[in-house]
Amino acid sequence: METPEHLLTVSIYWQRHEHNQRYFYAYRNGQLILLRINDFPDEPYCTIIMGLAIMDMEDIPVHWVIP
Repeated sequence: METPEHLLTVSIYWQRHEHNQRYFYAYRNGQLILLRINDFPDEPYCTIIMGLAIMDMEDIPVHWVIP
């Protein structure tokens, strides 16, 4: 199973959640991954949510495509 840290090293094409503009989603190996844009600068810029694994981030990897 992949970890949120591993996602930083791979290309991901994110799709915008149709009901909540703060969220994007993608599937990798059949697993749903969420990317939440937070209330920056009071919170980390964004958060990856992968099942029960959660990781805050301050930057978006350059090889991710976010519409």
